[in-house]
Amino acid sequence: MSQVWKFIYKTTIAPFFILTTVGCISDSPDADGADERELDGLLAEARHDDAPTRAKLRIPLTDLGLIKGTYIVRLAENAVQQDDPGKVMVAERRRRLAEGMVARVGLPKAALRHVYESALNGFAADMTEAEALQLADDPAVEFVEQDQVMQTTLAWGIDRIDQRSLPLDDVYTPGHADGRDVHTYVIDTGIRATHNELAGRVGPGRDLVDGDDTPVDCHGHGTHVAASLAGKTHGVAPGATIHGVRVLNCNGSGSNADVIAGIDWVRLNHVKPAVANLSLGGGVSQALDDAVASAISAGVTFAISAGNDNKSACDSSPARTPSAITVGSTTNTDGRSSFSNLGQCLDIFAPGTNIVSAWYTSNTATKTLSGTSMASPHVAGAAARYLSSHPSASPQEVRDALVQAATVDKITGAGTGSPNRLLYVGIETAGPPPSPSPSPSGSLRSGVPLTGLSAPVGAWIHHTFPVPAGAARVRFQMSGGVGDADLYVKRGAQPTVTSYDCRPYLLGNVETCTSNNPAEGMYHVSIRAYGAFSGVSLAANLE
Repeated sequence: MSQVWKFIYKTTIAPFFILTTVGCISDSPDADGADERELDGLLAEARHDDAPTRAKLRIPLTDLGLIKGTYIVRLAENAVQQDDPGKVMVAERRRRLAEGMVARVGLPKAALRHVYESALNGFAADMTEAEALQLADDPAVEFVEQDQVMQTTLAWGIDRIDQRSLPLDDVYTPGHADGRDVHTYVIDTGIRATHNELAGRVGPGRDLVDGDDTPVDCHGHGTHVAASLAGKTHGVAPGATIHGVRVLNCNGSGSNADVIAGIDWVRLNHVKPAVANLSLGGGVSQALDDAVASAISAGVTFAISAGNDNKSACDSSPARTPSAITVGSTTNTDGRSSFSNLGQCLDIFAPGTNIVSAWYTSNTATKTLSGTSMASPHVAGAAARYLSSHPSASPQEVRDALVQAATVDKITGAGTGSPNRLLYVGIETAGPPPSPSPSPSGSLRSGVPLTGLSAPVGAWIHHTFPVPAGAARVRFQMSGGVGDADLYVKRGAQPTVTSYDCRPYLLGNVETCTSNNPAEGMYHVSIRAYGAFSGVSLAANLE
């Protein structure tokens, strides 16, 4: 697609389609004649000769995703005179100007999200791309920028485990091997199932302390561990399903009997592929070790914290269980954490000092904790990643894959007998991405829809479709399911967010790309998860 065509599409065709779909539901603000005249005056003042002739609509480049239907409007420097004490106060004039601007494109005052008073000369409002383009044409506007997703700074732990060496690159992209279709069991203090990091991916659990099926966290440790394992932004495996198994009380302590009961519940009720995390420990207990070994023999991979006593992990249960993956802790400078247990019963190290993750006090709360309890869920998440691309792997195969892929000889002061191996979740552990559809080759067939497609935020599903010479029409259609997926089509190459031949870019999952008299060649048909989606169908039809 030529740059000229993209410009025409963006400034004329795309706005036309948007206006035809939403124009009938736009509301107009109530304003009396005096208000209209005052707004006219404000707008007229702003539009004098030295204002820009046209502001540009800016679409940020972001890995986290754009926010459809919200735009930030930066006003021109002279849009509101700030040195005229005889006029209405600057903040009030800016608000009136903003209200007038949104009214001129048919939007109510309620569309305004913010009118900025100090940091930015402008406002934010809910509007369509067509309405944003109308505002961008106003000489009182310097530019209009589409809103985008922001998040907390990347937790250093997950940043460290996807690269071989320091310094950190502030990037963690799990891709298709994100733990999807894997069930993870957090045997701990329970979890806050409604936390933003976990909500929507919490499966059935058990409370062995209170004897019910609602393992609510009243301590925080379990929620922190769960989000480090599979949290949306703090987790190693953000696509995994999380099951809370509460065995510790509101003080973070409990009995060996309850811990064994929790392991017993997991062994009886787990869904494969399955990973369990035990960020707890105590003195030597043959009964506890045997319970863990039994669950592993049933096909559940266990990651276990090594302990925080700066001594041999072989002196602690369940850390000494041979068939489990026992995890020591490192710092952000690749040193062994001063508290971390060590020795020959360790299998691997992972980040465990100053780890930011979710907390139990609210749906957005976070807390920074240190301990091998924080290191273990990194490994459990890595195991979930591995199982998402190797679902039939045994616990021993998962353990071997993680240990063999680990980065060697980076840890200072690892300790006598300790393996100098730091967790790594690169391509060695991820393997090939699982097929998102029943089509093993990734090639679509005319008239045969693919169903049940799903992906987490930012992930892609790619397919191809050959178009022969002489075809009258080809149509690619996406439909159904929940969430927000975007359809991309490009002839001859895989599309990206900036390079495509067709991208309807609508809310929801119903999108169609049609080409009349299409050129012969291989068409790449992709779906990108603008928001997490599931249950989506994709079809190609050749006429």
